[in-house]
Amino acid sequence: MDTNIESRVEEILTKLTLKEKVSLLSGIDGWLTAAIERLGITSLIMTDGPHGVRTDHGSPARMTSPATAFPTGVSIASTWNPMLVERVGAALAEETQALGCDVLLGPCVNIIRHPLAGRNFEAYSEDPFVAGKTGTAWVKGLQGKGVGASLKHYACNNQEYERFRGNSVVDERALREIYLPHFEMVVKEAQPWTVMCAYNRVNGVYASEDYYLLTEILRGEWGFEGAVISDWGANHTTVESIEGGLDLEMPGPAKYYGGLLVDAVNIYQIEEESVNNAVRRMLRLLIKAGRLDGKERAGSVNTPEHQALARELAEDAITLLKNEESLLPLNPGSIKTIAVIGPNAAELQISGGGSARVKPPYLVSPLDALRSKLDGKVEVLYARGCGYEEDVHQEQIDEALGLAKRADAVLLFAGMPENFETEGRDRPHMQLPGGRDELIRQAAAANRNIVVVLNCGAPVEMPWIDEVKAVVQMYYPGMEGGNAIANILLGEVNPSGKLTVTYPTKLEDTPAYLNYPGGRDVIYGEEIFTGYRYYDKKGVEPLFPFGHGLSYTTFEYCEIQGQEKGKVGESVRIDIEIRNTGDCPGKEVVQLYVRDLESSLPRPVKELKGFQKVSLNPGESTTVSFELNERAFAFYHPDKRAWVVEPGAFDVLIGSSSKDIRRKAMVIIEG
Repeated sequence: MDTNIESRVEEILTKLTLKEKVSLLSGIDGWLTAAIERLGITSLIMTDGPHGVRTDHGSPARMTSPATAFPTGVSIASTWNPMLVERVGAALAEETQALGCDVLLGPCVNIIRHPLAGRNFEAYSEDPFVAGKTGTAWVKGLQGKGVGASLKHYACNNQEYERFRGNSVVDERALREIYLPHFEMVVKEAQPWTVMCAYNRVNGVYASEDYYLLTEILRGEWGFEGAVISDWGANHTTVESIEGGLDLEMPGPAKYYGGLLVDAVNIYQIEEESVNNAVRRMLRLLIKAGRLDGKERAGSVNTPEHQALARELAEDAITLLKNEESLLPLNPGSIKTIAVIGPNAAELQISGGGSARVKPPYLVSPLDALRSKLDGKVEVLYARGCGYEEDVHQEQIDEALGLAKRADAVLLFAGMPENFETEGRDRPHMQLPGGRDELIRQAAAANRNIVVVLNCGAPVEMPWIDEVKAVVQMYYPGMEGGNAIANILLGEVNPSGKLTVTYPTKLEDTPAYLNYPGGRDVIYGEEIFTGYRYYDKKGVEPLFPFGHGLSYTTFEYCEIQGQEKGKVGESVRIDIEIRNTGDCPGKEVVQLYVRDLESSLPRPVKELKGFQKVSLNPGESTTVSFELNERAFAFYHPDKRAWVVEPGAFDVLIGSSSKDIRRKAMVIIEG
């Protein structure tokens, strides 16, 4: 810790009355903390959200200029590009500062455990390594510009059903291997200014008062130096929360802190030093934010640079799932007519609902972008094809079919209506709503040159998958999404996104199917076998595997080079040469998995332990290097309550997805 800050904190602490101390530990409204004028302490201002600064809270301290609406969390992670994510974090900081705020409430790194969870679009991955690397880059970019992050939602916040009181029942090994490592990585590598605790209980204890999570693990084991804040309305107690490690109760005015906390000290329910510790952490936060120094906030909102970055992020995330007969990219020089079908083509959904939703300053739809790019070259026809309601209207489908039969190619945009995926509730099913499946089937029968573009933030069933030539997942791509998808479809940008979640064929195939949604208790019965770990272990074939994503070019993976032996506690270096063997520039995400060939406890078939995104021109090659530390080979032993590396043989598997392993080598780890 900074000694200058610490001495300043102690000096201020001696000047505060008990009532003033307690006032710093809760908000005065939805977004501001208390000010203490006699000591020159002004209010800290917080705001949502993880992919765009919300400007609709109505606080008098805020401006109301629309902020850039970036692609949502699952898009951010689907880039597999931490350097790009860090740039996005920096842009978000500039916009946060321009709007007069100090802390941006994000990133949301919770594991995507079940495909129906309402906030999957806002989260990153089913895999903690991807979530951790993405979250670390986001926090570094944001805080590098002087704006605080709020890492959320700690912990085991994996569904919206019963989200305010649900109890996540998780065994210790699953907690350590699946639901905590990404939080640990972000804390150790980026030191977020704040961590936001979740609404739910974890093994019977509310996260807002969980001493084991907040004090023993977060602060004791990981060395977290910042403040812990509650999710809005997530605090339930006074004494237990302060002693558990919760520093700031939000929103204000105080419900359990405030006068109740003053009384608790005065009648000896709690020692004042427990309050002092929380106040120290809040003072450090206020000093970092410049709230004791009259710090000027300079920034910029919705600049051309930020707009271009939003488009670049969307382009880097869009994932090509299927491309039979190289239907994509479309060549405007060889086609005369394109039929664009589906409500999501004209009414693009840029985000799911809830606190992460951002009102954009403008919105580019795919239909508008395609018409702009193809004006004078290709005739672009449009039909809505279906509504947002569940009923199928054959007259709308017939209109679309008439255009499909006339066209050289069909671009069918299928996705979700507004707020179908949202904070506060889970999806009712895994199907596309509003008759979209029937529309796709009939359109595919009318024209085989059909591309389905998905505008959604989580997996959907695709009963028509064998009837269409190409499928593109564009996720929720932000306000520049129309330009981004047009660039991908027309070949101006080569797709390079990869799935960060497994896409199952049907809901019954998913790891948590037997235990979701549960009741007030949610049993994490799949234990460590979440996502691809489950599909590998059970031999269940997914529709599209974790890490999958195609390109318009091809890549060759040469032989693995590197260490054949290592020692427990030391890193192992692995190198591999990647070559672009196609005829256009492209990016490849090189994924490294580790398999333990013999273990005293059951382990996944393989686990992701490294990835890098490389950009190569045709014929160009590069060497990708990985440093595998001790944790890459370790598992958590619940009896020993420690991470353990058992000496022996490990396979290093490198490929283009969890199912597309191109090269394998063995490493011997000696004790």
